[in-house]
Amino acid sequence: MFDLGAWAEFIIIAVAALVLIGPKEMPTVLHAVGRWIGKIKRLSENVRLGLNQYIQEGEFEEYRDHMNKKVINPPRKRPGRKKKPDA
Repeated sequence: MFDLGAWAEFIIIAVAALVLIGPKEMPTVLHAVGRWIGKIKRLSENVRLGLNQYIQEGEFEEYRDHMNKKVINPPRKRPGRKKKPDA
Protein backbone atom coordinates (compact mmCIF):
# COMPACT_ATOMS: atom_id res chain seq x y z
CA MET A 1 0.00 0.00 0.00
CA PHE A 2 2.50 2.67 1.13
CA ASP A 3 5.69 0.57 0.88
CA LEU A 4 6.66 1.18 4.50
CA GLY A 5 8.52 -2.07 4.95
CA ALA A 6 7.60 -5.17 6.88
CA TRP A 7 8.50 -3.86 10.33
CA ALA A 8 6.64 -0.58 9.90
CA GLU A 9 3.52 -2.45 8.77
CA PHE A 10 3.84 -4.80 11.73
CA ILE A 11 4.09 -1.86 14.14
CA ILE A 12 1.04 -0.21 12.58
CA ILE A 13 -0.96 -3.44 12.95
CA ALA A 14 0.24 -3.85 16.56
CA VAL A 15 -0.75 -0.28 17.49
CA ALA A 16 -4.15 -0.67 15.80
CA ALA A 17 -4.72 -3.95 17.64
CA LEU A 18 -3.72 -2.33 20.94
CA VAL A 19 -6.18 0.51 20.38
CA LEU A 20 -9.03 -1.72 19.17
CA ILE A 21 -8.60 -4.58 21.63
CA GLY A 22 -7.14 -2.77 24.59
CA PRO A 23 -4.16 -3.61 26.77
CA LYS A 24 -6.26 -5.70 29.14
CA GLU A 25 -7.44 -8.23 26.54
CA MET A 26 -4.27 -8.22 24.41
CA PRO A 27 -2.56 -11.24 26.09
CA THR A 28 -5.72 -13.35 25.70
CA VAL A 29 -6.08 -12.41 22.04
CA LEU A 30 -2.40 -13.04 21.31
CA HIS A 31 -2.64 -16.44 23.00
CA ALA A 32 -5.66 -17.37 20.85
CA VAL A 33 -3.92 -16.16 17.69
CA GLY A 34 -0.85 -18.22 18.59
CA ARG A 35 -3.01 -21.31 19.03
CA TRP A 36 -4.66 -20.72 15.63
CA ILE A 37 -1.27 -20.32 13.96
CA GLY A 38 -0.10 -23.56 15.61
CA LYS A 39 -3.17 -25.41 14.34
CA ILE A 40 -2.64 -24.08 10.82
CA LYS A 41 1.03 -25.13 10.91
CA ARG A 42 0.14 -28.65 12.07
CA LEU A 43 -2.56 -28.95 9.44
CA SER A 44 -0.25 -27.83 6.64
CA GLU A 45 2.44 -30.23 7.86
CA ASN A 46 -0.04 -33.12 7.85
CA VAL A 47 -1.14 -32.24 4.31
CA ARG A 48 2.48 -32.01 3.14
CA LEU A 49 3.37 -35.37 4.71
CA GLY A 50 0.29 -36.99 3.21
CA LEU A 51 1.12 -35.69 -0.26
CA ASN A 52 4.74 -36.83 0.06
CA GLN A 53 3.60 -40.30 1.08
CA TYR A 54 1.10 -40.37 -1.80
CA ILE A 55 3.85 -39.41 -4.26
CA GLN A 56 6.35 -41.91 -2.84
CA GLU A 57 3.88 -44.78 -3.14
CA GLY A 58 3.63 -44.08 -6.85
CA GLU A 59 -0.10 -43.53 -6.81
CA PHE A 60 0.32 -39.96 -7.93
CA GLU A 61 2.00 -40.99 -11.16
CA GLU A 62 -0.76 -43.52 -11.84
CA TYR A 63 -3.42 -40.88 -11.23
CA ARG A 64 -1.57 -38.35 -13.39
CA ASP A 65 -1.20 -40.82 -16.25
CA HIS A 66 -4.86 -41.80 -15.99
CA MET A 67 -5.98 -38.17 -16.06
CA ASN A 68 -3.65 -37.36 -18.98
CA LYS A 69 -5.18 -40.21 -20.97
CA LYS A 70 -8.65 -38.88 -20.20
CA VAL A 71 -7.75 -35.36 -21.30
CA ILE A 72 -5.81 -36.39 -24.39
CA ASN A 73 -8.25 -39.08 -25.51
CA PRO A 74 -11.67 -38.13 -24.17
CA PRO A 75 -14.53 -40.52 -24.82
CA ARG A 76 -16.18 -39.72 -28.12
CA LYS A 77 -19.88 -39.34 -28.55
CA ARG A 78 -21.33 -41.29 -31.39
CA PRO A 79 -23.09 -39.19 -33.94
CA GLY A 80 -26.53 -40.53 -34.48
CA ARG A 81 -29.98 -39.62 -35.50
CA LYS A 82 -32.16 -37.88 -33.06
CA LYS A 83 -35.33 -39.71 -32.26
CA LYS A 84 -38.44 -38.06 -33.57
CA PRO A 85 -41.06 -37.50 -30.91
CA ASP A 86 -44.10 -39.68 -31.25
CA ALA A 87 -46.93 -37.62 -32.60
